[in-house]
Amino acid sequence: DLNVTIDGAPVNVRSVENITGDELPISVVLVIDTSESMLGKPLEDAQAAAFAFLDNLAPGDEVALIDFDSTVKLAQPFTTDLDAVRAAIDGLVADGGTALYDAAYTAAECAAGADTPRRFVVFLTDGNEYGGLSTHLAEDALMLANEQNIQFYTFGVGYGLDPNYLSQLAEMTRARSLLYPTSEALAEAYSFLASYLRTQYVVRISTDLEPDGAEHTVEVRVGDVSAD
Repeated sequence: DLNVTIDGAPVNVRSVENITGDELPISVVLVIDTSESMLGKPLEDAQAAAFAFLDNLAPGDEVALIDFDSTVKLAQPFTTDLDAVRAAIDGLVADGGTALYDAAYTAAECAAGADTPRRFVVFLTDGNEYGGLSTHLAEDALMLANEQNIQFYTFGVGYGLDPNYLSQLAEMTRARSLLYPTSEALAEAYSFLASYLRTQYVVRISTDLEPDGAEHTVEVRVGDVSAD
């Protein structure tokens, strides 16, 4: 059912694997803003959303947890023990500022070390880079994520955001950015995202293109629907 072209020329589809049907594992870095502005209900809703995300994963999926305020902390390295991740989520405390750019870069760096080729970052914040807390530039995470083929799904809560940066992180890594006025809708959104990530396809194609850094347009078509 799949047809693939590169620069308009058909290429051979070698294999198609369904993530759910073939039980292929995924690797996800959960990133949660724990700055002072997340104190109370926003952090509670963020924790509930993260729990809902974990509830929709499958055995063999691996998850890491990063929380950030004025600094960035790897609260839980990659593990398939989701109860360990739940315990780390349960222990999060809100305090401090928002080192947004460092958090994004650390998440990309963590995801790059995953054991599976399906690597995602789920990034939640209610703020923006303020006070020069980060040692990395805004574009550093974007460059690393693109180099390592890591998709950033970004979630913004409230009105103190940098929506342009969150959108860039998502769009430039072929993912999505979702912005909400409050944190109440996060659990439903996270549940859907976990199921969505678990029901994608891996399509392998043959091509004679040289790996020289040049850009090409790949189009995938299923029936009358296509994306490039």
